[in-house]
Amino acid sequence: MPGPAPLKRLGLRARLLLGFLLVLGLVGAVGITTGMSFISRTLRDEAMRRIEIDLGAAWAAYEAERAHVQTALSLVSQSEPIRTALLPRTVDSALAGELEGLRKRHDLDILTLVGADGRVLLRSRTPYHRGDALDQDPIVRRSLGGQAASGTILVSADELRAKGEDLAERAYIPLVYTERAVPTDRTAEDRGLVLEATLPMLDSAGGVRGVLVGGLLLNRKFALVDRIRDTVFGDRTYEGKPVGTVTLFLGDVRIA
Repeated sequence: MPGPAPLKRLGLRARLLLGFLLVLGLVGAVGITTGMSFISRTLRDEAMRRIEIDLGAAWAAYEAERAHVQTALSLVSQSEPIRTALLPRTVDSALAGELEGLRKRHDLDILTLVGADGRVLLRSRTPYHRGDALDQDPIVRRSLGGQAASGTILVSADELRAKGEDLAERAYIPLVYTERAVPTDRTAEDRGLVLEATLPMLDSAGGVRGVLVGGLLLNRKFALVDRIRDTVFGDRTYEGKPVGTVTLFLGDVRIA
């Protein structure tokens, strides 16, 4: 009868050891799970902060372009030939060359002079189309009311051709089938995304004599996306290639 006692003691020790190992494993599992959760949350928060910083840098680059257009308009508004063109019956097509020179000097894609009635008096690109109304453009409309304004607008292919035939050509992008793209019957994207700014030209009494309209066509504006990329990612490379890329989309079409 006394023989089984050591087996019972051994069974008790085994149960205690098993319980200890179980508790140890449970504590370890909880610790690993908590640690991984903390690391995951930290990495996620850091990634979100990085994204916010990158988006802020990209937005700052956009704001710099907008400020450039506004500054250019301010300088152009001091041109005496342009101010004279707003006087009654003094608009001459020869002034198109003056306006075109100012546009090139200030590195703009669009520079247009609009009368107080909202109709185009002068454009700076061939075919130098004029006479069409721009009072439906919300940015132009604000300046017809006496306020400087700016923003990004979507311009149709016909409107682009009026602004400049070469702008319409630059905006044209054939559509290539891409998985998960929005289904469409269109074969090309011919609309333009334009960063536009306007400045009211005032008379001595504070009335609006006309509006200067300046803009940058963002389609194929590779210098802009390169500038944003350099601002966000610097000159860092991996295997000879930049560590990041910047793309401008119009809908789901890459326009730059």
